Amino acid sequence: MKSAQTADRATKCWISVCSNSPNVPKGLASVSANGISPVLRPDKGGKQAVRTSRLLVNHFLVKFNPKSIILHYDVNIKQEVLPKHGGPGKISKSNLAMIRDKLFADDPSSFPLAKTAYDGEKNIFSAVSLPTGTFKVQFSEADDARPRSYLFTIKLVNELELCKLKDYLEGTLRSIPRDILQGMDVVVKEHPTRTMVPVACSFHSVRDHQIHPWAWNHSI
Repeated sequence: MKSAQTADRATKCWISVCSNSPNVPKGLASVSANGISPVLRPDKGGKQAVRTSRLLVNHFLVKFNPKSIILHYDVNIKQEVLPKHGGPGKISKSNLAMIRDKLFADDPSSFPLAKTAYDGEKNIFSAVSLPTGTFKVQFSEADDARPRSYLFTIKLVNELELCKLKDYLEGTLRSIPRDILQGMDVVVKEHPTRTMVPVACSFHSVRDHQIHPWAWNHSI
């Protein structure tokens, strides 16, 4: 209790000194018995020089059909012939995406690219039913490189009913439908992943200083 009183007296003394000191520039601080007020801007709070910046944010209204179902598929991609050292060959995320694109481009009627979203690793979310099983894909990392053979295995693991999301938003479902939110997150990221440069959780436009639907730097 005694230390608290000492600290309070020291604070009041410091405020009194600062209030009467000629060395404290005007406008840099407002000191009173109740404490220190925030520093004031020299142009009366920034009202004299107003600059409007256009900002596009990733919070937006999403409309969905509660009767729709998102099909969740598990994906496994590996080389058909393993490297000589015997271990599984590491495939980069960019190559995984291009292998998926190659399979879908070879058979667009069975694998409609525009109706699917891929997280670049193990998950594909689709608005339509996709063939399941193991498919062989010939893929070359460069035009002058010899193509390699990959095995693309896809299997259905879940059917995400959007009516559960509707029930959660209306308060009739207590548990958060995280699997549905995960699928919708991948769907939202599908377009910028294809048209922009991904860096961590951000997307950067390849066209500098141009207005882009996703802005120059977009974080999801």
